[in-house]
Amino acid sequence: MKGEETNEKGDACVPCKLGFYKTQDGATKCTQCKPGFTTAKNGTIDPAKCDVRKYLLVLKLAVSLFLNFCF
Repeated sequence: MKGEETNEKGDACVPCKLGFYKTQDGATKCTQCKPGFTTAKNGTIDPAKCDVRKYLLVLKLAVSLFLNFCF
């Protein structure tokens, strides 16, 4: 199915991982987004949903600020 690939054993379908998508039924493997891009969720079916990793940068900044905060 779209947004899914076969597992390593080849006996079940699993959603495409973050950073991957699959647009067609029948293909066995998901396609990776371009370098520097990722998806927001597992099971993505549209390559247009590959987005710059901007939200990861925001998360890193938030964690950095939290860890350096003096209580």
